[in-house]
Amino acid sequence: MNAKHSQCDDAPRAILPIMKPLPALLGASLLLAVSAVVATAKPIVPFLEERDQPGEKPPSDSAKAPAAAGGRRTLSFDQGWGFHLGEVAGGENPELADTDWPTLEVPHDFSIEGPPGADPAGMEGPFDQKSPAGGGGGFINGGIGWYRKTFTLPGGSVGKRIGLQFDGVYMDSEVWLNGVSMGRQPYGYSSFGFDLTPHLKAGDNVLAVRVNVRQPCSRWYSGAGIYRHVRLTITDPLHVAPWGTCVTTPEVLDASARVEVRTQVRNQGPEGIEATLTTAIVDAGGRRVAIHRESGLVAAGSSHEFEQTLAVAAPRRWSI
Repeated sequence: MNAKHSQCDDAPRAILPIMKPLPALLGASLLLAVSAVVATAKPIVPFLEERDQPGEKPPSDSAKAPAAAGGRRTLSFDQGWGFHLGEVAGGENPELADTDWPTLEVPHDFSIEGPPGADPAGMEGPFDQKSPAGGGGGFINGGIGWYRKTFTLPGGSVGKRIGLQFDGVYMDSEVWLNGVSMGRQPYGYSSFGFDLTPHLKAGDNVLAVRVNVRQPCSRWYSGAGIYRHVRLTITDPLHVAPWGTCVTTPEVLDASARVEVRTQVRNQGPEGIEATLTTAIVDAGGRRVAIHRESGLVAAGSSHEFEQTLAVAAPRRWSI
């Protein structure tokens, strides 16, 4: 019996983890790498060698693998945020004095801290029977909250593209870097991000995030603030585009499965580059079961979509 599955990330969002799960139908993982120009995530070896063949395990020790020409670094940005409950005039100004703001680590929910309602004296802790959220929203008030973070870029960032990803901010958020608005995200239940590169500077950089929760806004307790993780991503100018992979398994038989992969590779550099994309499928035990390499020209300031087909022998299917 044939079975079909697809996993496509076509939305123009922020930052793509270089490791993507293959449809669970095959019980494997898909690892993407652009050899020589875009770094790989272990255990993929960035240059095809004789050992880079189906049936062999990738080297588990990074010292045994050739160094990647490029690199994708993902850094946690959860720590060191200052927070202020309520409106702040000029809260996006990098010169704002914020040393007296309490410091916290996200994820963070400021609604449970009890933003005051119309009758603060009638509240019981954070709960307000007169809250516009009502019982469905937990009798919790909304409000405005500001987050600020001062940071310097890590070493090795020169010539790279620097991205920022929020896994979730509730709700109606706006983000500034060094006083410049990066954009707004009204919806609170999806991830988003920005390319910070044009507005970064040497030394200290200041991020500011304003959140505005207006109740009633949900059918359940919504929370408020940066309620999921934040990440800084550093890539080469040539890299897999944000959410730039689409994986389908149009045919799955007992003897073999056909896996089709479309990958958007983006070139934000000044010149066109002949790029090589290596796609490998690795099973749960770390054994490489399929590999495919393809080259193509990626023009400056544009993207190129690679279309690859891989065959997996005797796929181990699972079901619920």
